[in-house]
Amino acid sequence: MKKSLALIVIVILISIFPRLWELNKYPPVVVDEPAYLRDIDKMVQNNNFYPADFQWDGSQATFVYIPTIILNKLFISDSLLALRTSSVIAGLLALIPFFLLVKRNTNDTVAFSTTLLFSFSYYFLQFSRVGWGVVWATTLGLYLIWVIENLKNKNDFLKVSIAGLFAALTFYTYRAGEIYIVAASIYLTQRILISKELFMKRVTKIVLFFLIFLTISSPWIIKINSNPDFFNLRSRVVSIQNVDKPYQGLYKDIDILKYQITTSFKSWIFFLPSDKGNHETPRYLPKGYPTVNPLITVLFLAGVVIALINLKRYYIWFFIYISGVIFGQILTVYPPNGARGLIILPIVYLFSSLSLFYIYKEFSKYRFIGHILVLISFIMAFLDFYFYTQWMTWIKV
Repeated sequence: MKKSLALIVIVILISIFPRLWELNKYPPVVVDEPAYLRDIDKMVQNNNFYPADFQWDGSQATFVYIPTIILNKLFISDSLLALRTSSVIAGLLALIPFFLLVKRNTNDTVAFSTTLLFSFSYYFLQFSRVGWGVVWATTLGLYLIWVIENLKNKNDFLKVSIAGLFAALTFYTYRAGEIYIVAASIYLTQRILISKELFMKRVTKIVLFFLIFLTISSPWIIKINSNPDFFNLRSRVVSIQNVDKPYQGLYKDIDILKYQITTSFKSWIFFLPSDKGNHETPRYLPKGYPTVNPLITVLFLAGVVIALINLKRYYIWFFIYISGVIFGQILTVYPPNGARGLIILPIVYLFSSLSLFYIYKEFSKYRFIGHILVLISFIMAFLDFYFYTQWMTWIKV
């Protein structure tokens, strides 16, 4: 465990620089950031720090502004820099449960290598730097899954309670995080029900999880019920069912559905370069380039095959990934859309870790295989960061 903690600290320290690089300059101010700052300014001016109010478009709670407000009040006077620094913190915090999830299925070497690759992903770097709350949904979702992964057949009431807490906090964030909540609810229930504890103890744990989730999220639930139309406004706007026609030159619903499926599969299953999407796409994805680098594409596809062989162990990864592609891309307008796809990015790298571990085991007789994997990871991380710096010179926000 000490080795794992040391490696986590190292990867976080290495990951700080690319997140702070020219943070006040790149990316250029993204359209959502001024809207966030207007909301934050109103909260500060009115002394209203209630975390269960609607943000500007109703899609998440003002809870996501609290880290920015704390940073702005105590450490960073520049509001935009404080907003982006909160994203930096969220991006770094996500590396901890990610490393531990990989380590649980592989070893320290593969966990370090994969976490480094994930951290330096140009797609993830962008969300770790720009002020946009989806990074908090992704981070909290990873902690939620990690806590449930660590449930054991004993008195894990504290872990169940913590899982309920993370589920509730995730609910306050970007709508896509709901996929993690649903996945966690299924996963926790399944893990508890198959345990060998007394029936009443198992039932108590399940009830405890949902009770804590509902109690902590109740202010936000009440707020949503007060104006469900506003809460669902964003999802209706981006729903493929409500798209104006012609859409991408298409008129028939069946042709539009085929377009959505093929574009989403190309972009999020095979990670082929895409110049599709609309004005939102270039803010979060480099238009005309794949979501991840070619090495990750190969590792991911191989990892999916490995995971399918042991589907019972990895079904929850498939659930999150497939749900993200369906509800975040196929059923919403203009895929590939980075803002709606970030929650599935960690799953891409989790699958990749399985094939990386397979390579490690196959060549374990060679003394320096671990060093080689780490070296390759450093090289690919550097290339991703270099590409990111180039992307920032022509990004369109």
